[in-house]
Amino acid sequence: VARGADLRQWALVRALFADAVELDYGTPERLTPDAIVERWRALFAQMDATEHALRDVRVTVDGDRAHATSAFRAEHRMRAATGGDAWVLEGRYEHELARTAAGWRITRLRMIPGA
Repeated sequence: VARGADLRQWALVRALFADAVELDYGTPERLTPDAIVERWRALFAQMDATEHALRDVRVTVDGDRAHATSAFRAEHRMRAATGGDAWVLEGRYEHELARTAAGWRITRLRMIPGA
């Protein structure tokens, strides 16, 4: 997901999500993949460049469900932005996935800043 967003490959990003996704950046929301992609596309259009780096990825699988966690650093560049051109976030991602006929799909994505 992070690489697809950084490369602005929105069809790929959309395909990674289940039909309904809980997206949680502090307040959980139930969204469709199309709604997530449109939101991100608009946000990323304001940026000159982004880079998401993930590390310490841990995955546990229980039948047709999986849970993944990772630490991240996300750098967003916006030339001439008020307060400087870099917006950097660090924290942790939590993903829940379900195995489908089309492969693994993300059912929940939670971002925990500074964790």
